[in-house]
Amino acid sequence: MATSPIELNWISVCAGCGRIYGSQSWRKAMRGELSNVEITHDICPDCIRLLYPNYAQVADRLMQQNIKNQTY
Repeated sequence: MATSPIELNWISVCAGCGRIYGSQSWRKAMRGELSNVEITHDICPDCIRLLYPNYAQVADRLMQQNIKNQTY
C-alpha cells in the first residue's frame, strides 16, 4: 500500500504562491502547520497557468488523458 507524503511528514509547498498540497487539493497553510515537517517544493496548477502558459496546455492535455484512462 502506498504511503501519502503527509504520513511521512512531507508537505509540498508551491514555489510560486506558497499554498500547500494536501488531501488531493491545494490550499493555504494554516499557522503552525509547517512546523515539524519536511518541505518539498512543487508548483500548483494555478501558478503553472500563470507563469508557464505553454506548459499548462501540455499539463492539461495529459491530465485529461489520465482521467480518460483511469479505471475504477
